[in-house]
Amino acid sequence: MNAQFDKQAIEPGWIGVLKAQVESLKFGTVQVVVHESRVVQIEKTEKLRLDKQTGPGEFRRPVTHLGT
Repeated sequence: MNAQFDKQAIEPGWIGVLKAQVESLKFGTVQVVVHESRVVQIEKTEKLRLDKQTGPGEFRRPVTHLGT
């Protein structure tokens, strides 16, 4: 048997959730909480980076293009 195939067949569902949380971040952290050898919680903290060119209290929003 192929070890790669076996690993994919038994991959826990939380792996997909973790991957989605990481991919959705530009800046921040994702923490995995484990209790008795089981993943019980995934925490995501997102950060907004302040732009040096903006004034005090202003932050830079990500630019999104909607195909104009």
